[in-house]
Amino acid sequence: MPRGIKVAAPATISNINCGFDALGLAINYTCDEIVGRLVDKPGIHLNLVGANARSTPSDPTKNTVTVAISNFLDALEESESLGIELKVKKMISPGSGLGSSAAGACAGVMLVNELLGRPMEKRQLLPFAIQGEYVADKSWHADNAAPCLLGGAILIREVKPLDIHRLYTPRGLYVTAVTPQIRILTKEAREVLSERVDFKSAVKQAANLGSFVHAMHTSDFDLLSRSLEDHLVEEQRAHLLPGFYDAKSAAMKTGALGCGISGSGPTIFVLSNNENSARDSAAAITKVYADKGIESTSVVSEVNQAGTVLC
Repeated sequence: MPRGIKVAAPATISNINCGFDALGLAINYTCDEIVGRLVDKPGIHLNLVGANARSTPSDPTKNTVTVAISNFLDALEESESLGIELKVKKMISPGSGLGSSAAGACAGVMLVNELLGRPMEKRQLLPFAIQGEYVADKSWHADNAAPCLLGGAILIREVKPLDIHRLYTPRGLYVTAVTPQIRILTKEAREVLSERVDFKSAVKQAANLGSFVHAMHTSDFDLLSRSLEDHLVEEQRAHLLPGFYDAKSAAMKTGALGCGISGSGPTIFVLSNNENSARDSAAAITKVYADKGIESTSVVSEVNQAGTVLC
């Protein structure tokens, strides 16, 4: 492909303990990249490359990139005559719990917005990215797409209508992400969830979410640690990830603030108040899975504040 515009969208951590579908953050890890240009032939012409191209749908009605772009173009009334050629380098593994579906959708809509001279502000692109991600798991949520597109740590109060808020990130906050070589699909992980919740558990979850937000804005790491408890989802999903509680216990022994399952898993995330502790937790979790004969990859990162960017 002749040189065009290039966009990169980062991996994300979502379902942060007390914030199922309500909290997410971007990390400095592998990115999905898209290079695109306008062409004379109408339509969206997709070329998938990269480590995870084979596991990414090429059908334009099932690919999060093309669905997000199509909805964006429909809103602009540009869909009939416009021709766009895309080379999608798919680096975030589908089913990893790192926001693969959201990354493609975010990169796609931002790239086309740039090609068309920025008819919308970056934040206005989010609904189209959410629509794109919907085709992957048939669920409306923004805890991957919002931080992926905008960067930072994001609170999602509501998706319809969209009501999101960027949280202050305390200095010294580090994220560890360890991904064992196990695949868990978001759709399958949602199917195990009960439609009813215990009243007392709901109250505890609400209190933890409120204290998490307060702790972030006041840089209160002790309160942040006490807030990182999941009373609704973790117990229902932990069986999908063999060794999760062993890994969590090992991470907490290193001095971590908290540990949980990112998205639907299998990625396990840890929040720490310094880089050394974050690296210790990465080593501890990696060892747990190595002892079980399961390979894993890990990353230690500060919160990515930029989100999806032009390269």
